[in-house]
Amino acid sequence: MRGPGVTRVMLGAILAVCLLACVQTWRLHHAKLAVVELEVQMQAERTRAAESARQAEANYRAIESAWVRRHQEIAHEAEQNARRVATAAAAGAVAGDGLRHRATQLAARCPAPESAAPADPGPTAANPGAVLADVLGRLEAAGRELAAVADARGVAGQACERAYGALRP
Repeated sequence: MRGPGVTRVMLGAILAVCLLACVQTWRLHHAKLAVVELEVQMQAERTRAAESARQAEANYRAIESAWVRRHQEIAHEAEQNARRVATAAAAGAVAGDGLRHRATQLAARCPAPESAAPADPGPTAANPGAVLADVLGRLEAAGRELAAVADARGVAGQACERAYGALRP
């Protein structure tokens, strides 16, 4: 038989344990709610970061596409310039051939020197006009080669400069 004091103490202890269990349950519930809220915030942040990454990727792809388009335009312009240079070189070759032909015709009209005495011992040229025509032809051929190289390098250099300029903001 227990006395009323022991029962009260037991009831008080049971009540304290129940109250403590309720408080702990309440704290646990709120901690779980806080964890869920943090998870939701983290997911929202991940979504924003993923969207930001997609947007940045789209921006960089647009920039890259613009660079590629510009480089293709530059390459196309360089090809057109090379064709124009080749056409001009062909016209120059035709003019050079005509000039050489005309020099040969003029050389044929020049009489051969009758009494040409060389200043230095050696064979004399049969016709000074023919020598002039030959020298002119060689000069024209060498000039044509140099012009072709210079034209090709000029077109390539200009294309390179424009391509580099297209990459700079």
